[in-house]
Amino acid sequence: MKIINTKIENNTLTITLDSASSVTKVYLDSVLNKKNMYSSDDDDHNYVIDSPSISDNVITINIKEYDATSFIVSVIGSNNAVAIAID
Repeated sequence: MKIINTKIENNTLTITLDSASSVTKVYLDSVLNKKNMYSSDDDDHNYVIDSPSISDNVITINIKEYDATSFIVSVIGSNNAVAIAID
């Protein structure tokens, strides 16, 4: 699994992957929490999205409730992938 693109637009975070078959969760962290971006412990992350909505290798997350304009995005599955999304 590899992150192809991440973007934030109209309160929606879109994560495009080359393959999403093994995705189990997504971690969203503020840039201030970068020290934990590779942690596998849910408690180390700002937000944990279990069973994210996936369609055609694209994950979409409504981020309105998270009140941030940038995230370190970690997609968790058999091969973890990390990217940064900034509005």
